Amino acid sequence: MELQKVECGYTVGVCTAVMGRQAFEFLLAGISTPSPYHTTCFQVKKTKQTIRMAIYELVQLKGHRLRVETIALFPFMDYKATGLQDRSVLQKDSLNKRVLEVLAKKLNFTYVIYEAPMRTTGVEDKNGNYNGLMGQLQREEADLSSILALTLFRFKVADFVRICPTDKVTVISLKPTLLPQQLALVRPFAGEVWFGVGIGVVVWGITTWSLQWLWNRLVGRLRVHLSTFLLYGWGALTEQPPLDPSVNLSGQMLVGWWLVFCLIISTGFKSSLIAHLTVQGKTKPIETLRDLVEVGGGGGWRWAMEPILLKLAPGKYFSQATDPITMEVNKRMEAMNLDQGLKEMLKGRFVMIQSEMQMQIIIPSLYTDSRGQNPYYVSKKGFSTAPAFGWLFRRGTPLLKSLRPLIRRLDDTGLLSYWMDKVKQRRVTEIRAVAKPSKFTESLKLVFEAHLDTY
Repeated sequence: MELQKVECGYTVGVCTAVMGRQAFEFLLAGISTPSPYHTTCFQVKKTKQTIRMAIYELVQLKGHRLRVETIALFPFMDYKATGLQDRSVLQKDSLNKRVLEVLAKKLNFTYVIYEAPMRTTGVEDKNGNYNGLMGQLQREEADLSSILALTLFRFKVADFVRICPTDKVTVISLKPTLLPQQLALVRPFAGEVWFGVGIGVVVWGITTWSLQWLWNRLVGRLRVHLSTFLLYGWGALTEQPPLDPSVNLSGQMLVGWWLVFCLIISTGFKSSLIAHLTVQGKTKPIETLRDLVEVGGGGGWRWAMEPILLKLAPGKYFSQATDPITMEVNKRMEAMNLDQGLKEMLKGRFVMIQSEMQMQIIIPSLYTDSRGQNPYYVSKKGFSTAPAFGWLFRRGTPLLKSLRPLIRRLDDTGLLSYWMDKVKQRRVTEIRAVAKPSKFTESLKLVFEAHLDTY
């Protein structure tokens, strides 16, 4: 393989199939001398094949200083207050920090980050004016915000650039448990099958008894009781039938076909029983809101969401829903803090509806032992309550022309999702090093110093 350096002063847009994610990360970090394992800033020439890297020219911002308004929402944004009166903060490791550092270096700009007034995104008054972070953008007192969820009211006063998919809301319940052993004998067949077998025994017994009764009336023989035929039908299923009570040809035909039916049923039961005893079954996990309604619809089950989420986008999603399933969930929704809800869940018949990304940090940090075991099940079928997460810019800003192309390239190479995973893994490691499961409330503050009203 022959390597030929590309002499240029612009950012190189690359294909991850050629370079790989790590190589592109080195390029964005500004490494000018790649190792033999990275082909950054090089054209790769192979026999009968040439792979060329596309060169893009980006508009440089010439050292322009940007003002960023922020609210903490880990892992998207995290910071530490400086204590100064100007509300300035210092970024901690987060997705927002990594993206900003790359863009600032490649586009030649600087930035200063300030905590939003009242530590809130802001609400609209009757005159259409906003306070908080959105008010800063509306009055053009800030250039952009940290990573926030896109909602309709925010889109009215600011431009939006997508950074990553939205954080999903999902169902958290106890992990599936082994089914009760005392029900092992009836588990091989579903309830419908058992009901059909029972009805079959009764119908066969009555039919055979009726034919024998008519025959006895004609020939004047001794009467046979109905219970005899019912017991014979049940005994044949257990492979221990009593003496054949039939005395005529029609009765014997019915008995013969009933024995064939019993052979099929007993064979299926024994094979299914062996399978169930070999691999024990587990309760069905609650994956979706439909599962929650079906399991808890009969009563006895409860579910809750954090009070702050009920006031924001997730809560509005449920309160404004029109489908019957979501409306039923909202009708019985309780407000409960996460730490209390997780403890309540251990008692059984209780479910929390929570941020999926938050649980990816909370559970591994505080409720997972050294063997990787924890009692909670986080559904993989979460649902979105907002279109996406990204940056909000003041209206009419010229920054979008320079920032959008590079952000799109970061997303295309998979770096954004890669950085997101790394940020979460790092926080989990930090929390596990200092937190104790018995002090959940205190540890929760370390994981989420954020204000969940950024939804």
